[in-house]
Amino acid sequence: MTEGGGTRLALVGAGGWACRRIAAVLSGMGALAAVCDQDEQRAASCGQKYSVGHYGDVGGMIRGEAFDGAVVAAPAAARAAAISELLGAVKHVCAQWPPACGAAGVGELLGLADKRKAVLSCLPVVRPSMAAEVVRNAASSGAYGRLMSFDIRTRGGPAPAYTGRDDCDYGDGRGGGSGSDDADGDDADDARARAVRAMQADAAYTANLMFDAAPQVVFAVSGGPEGGRPGGHLTTMLGYGGGLAATISINLETGSSSETAEAVLEGAVIRADLSEGFVRTEPAAAGPGPGPGRTARNRRYPHDSLSLDLQLRSWLEDFADAISRGGGQGRRGRAARGAARGAVHALAALKAARASLLSARRGIPIYLDLR
Repeated sequence: MTEGGGTRLALVGAGGWACRRIAAVLSGMGALAAVCDQDEQRAASCGQKYSVGHYGDVGGMIRGEAFDGAVVAAPAAARAAAISELLGAVKHVCAQWPPACGAAGVGELLGLADKRKAVLSCLPVVRPSMAAEVVRNAASSGAYGRLMSFDIRTRGGPAPAYTGRDDCDYGDGRGGGSGSDDADGDDADDARARAVRAMQADAAYTANLMFDAAPQVVFAVSGGPEGGRPGGHLTTMLGYGGGLAATISINLETGSSSETAEAVLEGAVIRADLSEGFVRTEPAAAGPGPGPGRTARNRRYPHDSLSLDLQLRSWLEDFADAISRGGGQGRRGRAARGAARGAVHALAALKAARASLLSARRGIPIYLDLR
């Protein structure tokens, strides 16, 4: 029996650093069932390394292997077709974020998953989600009270992974966007603006996971040169109701470079330096002085390292738990239900990213109904 409760998971995609790390984590869990890649030699190399079956196409793997679900980490342009084929065969799916098919495509896949009674989740292999895992654990433990706000701030040049993300639709007229008034296609060839939108969508998805909810209102202020188009600067505020809020501030027009995240809970502040890879939790001071959500000054707190492998294992265990236990009880049960709602939060993030462009252009809040 595997550590995921006997759940067997296949991997679609064997190329690139993300696929290699996912394969290693699945193997370490004892859950890796098979590997599939369009490059059969690459699939064979990975399959032989972990002593599992290897295939050159998803259909062949479905026919040749017994498995419960699959992690789809193929190139972005190939993900939607692989997800659709797997769901059609009643296989649960955890797909690497971001989806290349845009909001409309994600909505169609969610409909198919619902029809097939299958779990469709997302695996966010992005830096903000590493801090998100720490915050999720702290919030679910109840040790520091409820989560109140979540902020992500990025300064300096974007990573190549963002500037090269051309297959995804963030409501800007690219990747299947409609080109309507709320699609900002005029600057679609600006790599820096493209990176801002990609980073914003990642941060919005992370915030949705934090609150396990979709935003109700979006307000964005752009630093673009004209027409509200985000050039290298975009600040977005997401309101989740009940006083809960997230702020995403991206400024690529500065000389310094950093990426940080901060979560405020009733009894603590969790601060992460995503660039340096560490996080610290600062409990609120007792008695007179700082109130809930504020911390005592001039005190040193230990730094914990942010590990992508630990994050991947946690997410994949939650996905396996969602399959094997269908939710269950306690912290693991809540985590499993969160994994099952991952694609719903992804859809809400893509719609929020689209709404932010419209808000920045018009200078008004955009109210959403993403229930």
